[in-house]
Amino acid sequence: MSDKNMPTAEKKHHQKTSRRKYLASVGGTGLALIAGCSGTGGGNGNGENDGSGSEGTTTTSGTSDGNNGSNSITITTPAQGTLAATMGTGMATTMVQNSDYQASSQPSTGGSQAMTVMLNGEAELSQAPPYTILDIMNSRNQFEGVDLKYKPLQVMSLYWARFMMLARTTLDYQMLSDLDGKKLAFGETSTSFIPGMEKIFGELYENPNFAYMGVNQLSSALSSGNIQMTGQVSVNGLSPSYSQQIVTENSTRALGWSDKAIQTVKDDPNITLVMGENSAEPWNKIDEFVMDGKTPVMSHDFVTVSSDNVSPQVVNDFLTTIWEQKDSLPDIHPAFNEYTNGEYWADLLHPDIPIHPGAATFLKDHDLWKDEFTEGSI
Repeated sequence: MSDKNMPTAEKKHHQKTSRRKYLASVGGTGLALIAGCSGTGGGNGNGENDGSGSEGTTTTSGTSDGNNGSNSITITTPAQGTLAATMGTGMATTMVQNSDYQASSQPSTGGSQAMTVMLNGEAELSQAPPYTILDIMNSRNQFEGVDLKYKPLQVMSLYWARFMMLARTTLDYQMLSDLDGKKLAFGETSTSFIPGMEKIFGELYENPNFAYMGVNQLSSALSSGNIQMTGQVSVNGLSPSYSQQIVTENSTRALGWSDKAIQTVKDDPNITLVMGENSAEPWNKIDEFVMDGKTPVMSHDFVTVSSDNVSPQVVNDFLTTIWEQKDSLPDIHPAFNEYTNGEYWADLLHPDIPIHPGAATFLKDHDLWKDEFTEGSI
């Protein structure tokens, strides 16, 4: 019997039982996922696989045929075992339990593939940082010459990953500019925020020197001197275990920033600069700070994306259902804590990327629409 045909009491019991089963399946690994690994796997906890993960199989809650206007929703995500995949599965489960939609979360080999699948009409929703979406819109970098059927349109905020730049205190590096030409590392080449890092350090440095490795290798690489700089990361306010490892296994210094470096990042449309309180979690585990009180932090934002192939009704129904359950989403994963704050739903949306009409209606209905937003067309 489907939920919609059940008596109310039975339906509530069915939903609670289904929810318990889902939480039992992810509850033991939730913190590992945000921590950047699943067992010894390669997820980095920032929405992308670190290079050692596999494509995985479809994690299904109901079924989906990917057709525009149907009562099914497929969310295609980066690799299985990543935070983005966990959040996608949580959203799909929430849709199944609280709406008439069938929904599924389908992991891929990485963020670029996930977007390609969605923009070829095989899914309704996907997840990506704005700079990936802008690359698609402008047919550049890995999407140069790629023929996609549909256009990307933003839906809502997904999560942010913020980096405070670190060096070892045993070395005499004080400012970000001191590391020009030195080895810096933040993850594998497939990690979704790496293109943003490469771009911004290409502007900050004359000779950016990237090393690429799994996130679980960063601490030992810093200790051994194989790299001279990495970053401590906070993801929606949570500190991944590999990031905690960096500051517990090394004596670290948060590097200072010149006014020129701060302005360079502020001028970049792909990355947000925020000021991190030195005394706040997780930065307070760092041993030394060059700057008093606050230190600049690079924020890589990630959003949920749809396309002009998906009807406004489907997107609006998705948002409405998730919104109505937003207070219970943290039970699925603590990264959903931000969702209990309604303003967060629009905070990470990029002003240069059109908003899906279904999302535009939702945002306007909830007084979350901003003057800098543009409503897309389908």
